[in-house]
Amino acid sequence: MKYYLLREDVRFPERWYLGDIKHCNNWLFIDPPSEYMEPCTYALEVREEGVSLDFSLAGYASVPILSEKARTALH
Repeated sequence: MKYYLLREDVRFPERWYLGDIKHCNNWLFIDPPSEYMEPCTYALEVREEGVSLDFSLAGYASVPILSEKARTALH
């Protein structure tokens, strides 16, 4: 298993800011251990419109959100 340390670029100009996760179609979102963090389709709140990043954090739990490009690069 590979592990990566990813950090959000909060200094990126005119970037978006994601809010809470509204829905995830297959994730048990109750203080989840890593084995429950499976890829799924999210409905997210966008707190501030802007440039979408390939990696962002969302919600109070800082859930990692990756673009398809980032997911493919890490696969």
